[in-house]
Amino acid sequence: MNGKLVVKTGLITAAVIAALAYFCYNASYNPDFSALDFITAASPKKKAKSRKDIQETVYSIQDFDLNKPLDGFDEIPVETGILLRRKKPMHTPMLFPVDADSPVYLKKCTSQADSLREQGYDIQMRPCRPFEFTALVHAGKFDLLLLTEIEEEHADGEDIP
Repeated sequence: MNGKLVVKTGLITAAVIAALAYFCYNASYNPDFSALDFITAASPKKKAKSRKDIQETVYSIQDFDLNKPLDGFDEIPVETGILLRRKKPMHTPMLFPVDADSPVYLKKCTSQADSLREQGYDIQMRPCRPFEFTALVHAGKFDLLLLTEIEEEHADGEDIP
């Protein structure tokens, strides 16, 4: 009976050492490694599925508490909403803040930036966290902004939020 205990203890010890070695190797050399994913056994397939469940973030003028009409900006209708562009010369750098936590919004903004670059504009995209993004826009520290939700008006001229 003593021999079986020694074998089981040896197997458990070997398994723990192998898991620790695998963890340390990946933590040192794999840039895509996440300790949390290792512990929870999250696979790339599971992570991709969870990303598909992310809902699209929409932004409107009301979200940023911007005064309408916006002085010094052109409102350009695009297929994904309205692009606000500061009236500046074409070859001056234009700051384009983007919510980095919303992959759908980031993709739309990247598409708009690429389109403007083809026209000759110097676009500097700035991916930021949602609170920083909202603060930059609220403070007016942007030259380009993509609004994905178009506001509508009542027949009597009142805005619908």
